[in-house]
Amino acid sequence: MTSTHMSDTRLTRRAFNGAAALAITAALGINPALAQSKLGTTYDEIVAGAKKEGKLVAWIVAPRLPETHKALIDAFNARFGLDTKLEWVPNAPVQSNTRAIAEKGGGAVSVDIIGGGAIEEVAAATKAGLIKPYPWAQTFGAAMPAVKDLEDRVIGEFKGTALAYQQVAYVLAWNPTLIADDKLPTKLTDLAEPAWQGKFAFNAFFLVPLDVTSYAMGSDATLEFAKKLLANKPVLEKGTPSVARAVVTGVVPVGVTVSPVAETSVRKNEPLKYRLFADYIPVSQVHVYVPDSSPNPNTARLFAAWLAAEGSAVGNKFEPMDRPGDPTAALPKMIAEQVARSGAKVAQPTKLEDTVESGKLREAINLLISGQTK
Repeated sequence: MTSTHMSDTRLTRRAFNGAAALAITAALGINPALAQSKLGTTYDEIVAGAKKEGKLVAWIVAPRLPETHKALIDAFNARFGLDTKLEWVPNAPVQSNTRAIAEKGGGAVSVDIIGGGAIEEVAAATKAGLIKPYPWAQTFGAAMPAVKDLEDRVIGEFKGTALAYQQVAYVLAWNPTLIADDKLPTKLTDLAEPAWQGKFAFNAFFLVPLDVTSYAMGSDATLEFAKKLLANKPVLEKGTPSVARAVVTGVVPVGVTVSPVAETSVRKNEPLKYRLFADYIPVSQVHVYVPDSSPNPNTARLFAAWLAAEGSAVGNKFEPMDRPGDPTAALPKMIAEQVARSGAKVAQPTKLEDTVESGKLREAINLLISGQTK
């Protein structure tokens, strides 16, 4: 799929009628006649079904490294006695939703599992009919006890549609070969100051993490901040991983990216450092979910449950994977230290109404970015 086809993030909010969906699927080269296995109703049936399917197509933005993907699928196969072949595409979750919703409108989807999205992506996928509630804990809880907690962490009416599998924070990343540590902005709001005009990168999709920041800043104040940010001419990148790449390659000296991506760059000895902001710390749980018409539904459900409950212990050896609720994870300690040091406000959704407001804010920011409003 080309970047042109995936650039219209507003498609995540729409339901496609039959004619429009068929036109989209034809343009994307999607086969509407993809075969779908029958999903088992018990844990044993699902494992047996996964053995027959033998394939998994994953559009998961994090973890990103091929060596992590290999370690995960090897451990997954060993855990359940499978020989699953993995196709892993590290798409940004907004892009994944856009394509999968378009495919669904054409009759079938080509992806088995989508991962890396915050609750807003879960909400968009649910409202578009891409995903439906599923009894995760009832099906997998006996074999993988952590599944129940991770199912319960999905807020509001979206419980059961997805599993939380990773906690992330949005951070300031900088290239130490381009800027000294003592010259950096300390607050997220500093990036609206004239001194930073054109010198920072931001996520082009709704200016994420401003939607998360709004949980502490308030929607009206965040929208005004978004206007100031755009007036300060940021370099807009397609996804927070691309922001980190822009910093590493010297396109800009600083940018706002996500903690696992930043930490991975540090572990690879790339020219990038990062830290939490001193005013707001946007924090998200990211989720994994299975489209209702996944072509390999048994493998998809089994892998989603395993990735959420047990995968972080495998993947964290290669890149950071902080499982929500894990008291030994590094990120919660970092957040607690910054809050104690600076008094920063942790911004994260706590109830369903929060996601409704952030959804409205996303739409408003999208109109700003596209030049339809000022």
